[in-house]
Amino acid sequence: KHPKKIADMIEVTNSHLILFALKKLAKKNITLATQLWRNNPWQAYYTDKEKNELHQLFALQYALKGDLSMQQWIDKVDKHHVDDYVRECVILAALKKSRWDMVKKNIELLPKDHKNQYCWRYWYARALFELGEHDAAKIIWQNLATLRHYYGFLADYQLKNPIKLVNKQPKHHPQALLLAKIKHVDKIKQLYQKKQLNYARVELTDLLLNLSDRAIHDLAKLLHTWGWHDQAIRLAESTAYRDNLDLRFPMPYRNIINKITQIYQLSIPYYYAVIRQESRFQLDAKSPSGAMGIMQLLPRTAR
Repeated sequence: KHPKKIADMIEVTNSHLILFALKKLAKKNITLATQLWRNNPWQAYYTDKEKNELHQLFALQYALKGDLSMQQWIDKVDKHHVDDYVRECVILAALKKSRWDMVKKNIELLPKDHKNQYCWRYWYARALFELGEHDAAKIIWQNLATLRHYYGFLADYQLKNPIKLVNKQPKHHPQALLLAKIKHVDKIKQLYQKKQLNYARVELTDLLLNLSDRAIHDLAKLLHTWGWHDQAIRLAESTAYRDNLDLRFPMPYRNIINKITQIYQLSIPYYYAVIRQESRFQLDAKSPSGAMGIMQLLPRTAR
């Protein structure tokens, strides 16, 4: 309850209790916690494991505050024992401060499989570029730019290449959605049209259990024609046919959105981006905070 009192606990027999209290204090007052740790005369009695845990916690708390003191603490930890989450928090804090040297250093210390993830490859290249290693950065970006992925698009942007969206429509396959399931599909459609969306979702989930990947894609196309876009997006993304961008990024309500853009002088893509991110066009979407509708606006904001 009173971790600050650890300053009065100077007996070596209290070492484990002091460690526990320091961890508690670090989450409330990281500056005081690190100060007390530096002045702790019994540091020699702690194991390397205990020190690593404490130093990592200090690094994490500083990173969450955006304080660059995080680096000196994470440097004290054996690089093979740094938790990936802590390392990522340090990288993100360094990114916010544009400390590209720290970004580069900490990405290099990530485990190999982690370091090869698209996001860290992109940000490692960005750090190299900002530190003057332009050729090395461009090689990484050129490899990423071959991917149709968020970080592939960012790599294209950095290379000043046009964004390569690939919109592929699978060939028509009328037998993909089994005829034996048509009655089930009709029931789902009736529930959807009656706005009984929860019941419709339950029936849809049951239907999906026995459908092939291609049949699920064709069902997504069917839901798209009904205007049930949030479920069409969900189904389309769950299949191997992810290049059908018409399904995954629909653009309904054009007449309404055209009128709104003229009133508020905002671009049409902006509205669709907000809707796609906030609700995926789910008509009955409502957040715990009370945001409603496909743009997830709070009532007072909408007014």
